[in-house]
Amino acid sequence: MYKVVVFGITLLLVMEGLVWYVLQMNKADVQPESLTTEVIQEQEVRVAPASVQGNVDATMGEVSSEYPKVTTEIVNGRTERTIHMGVRKWVWEPSTLRAKQGELVRLVIHNADVSHPLVIPELGIEADVPPEGAVVEFEVKKRGSFDFLCGTYCGVGHAEMQGTLIVE
Repeated sequence: MYKVVVFGITLLLVMEGLVWYVLQMNKADVQPESLTTEVIQEQEVRVAPASVQGNVDATMGEVSSEYPKVTTEIVNGRTERTIHMGVRKWVWEPSTLRAKQGELVRLVIHNADVSHPLVIPELGIEADVPPEGAVVEFEVKKRGSFDFLCGTYCGVGHAEMQGTLIVE
């Protein structure tokens, strides 16, 4: 039993170190020189502090910014929007995302706890977001408002864990 406990604690410490490393790598604003990119828009994303439980609109002014700005770039003639967001039990931060029809959307999802698969039923998107986070890319081909949710039961607040992608 002692060996199992020691192994479990060691595994948790290694996972915590990996999450820290991934977050540090995401903070570095390194851009590959081989790509032709042009930044055409940046907007500030504001998210709720970790203590807030529930949905928070990304445009609210009273919360502090924790993630890099949303960027829209033209890469080799294609418009790409990169959005950093967080996920933890029962909350997507921000819970409202905006994009334009025809863009490639790249969600850089920072996960704070257990696996939370991202599901956007109306767009046919299902992507695993393990505890170490994930990058999810998709092209938005139609306009509208699309709900997204967690695809795996993650506890008592799972049913309220929803957000909205607004495509203009």
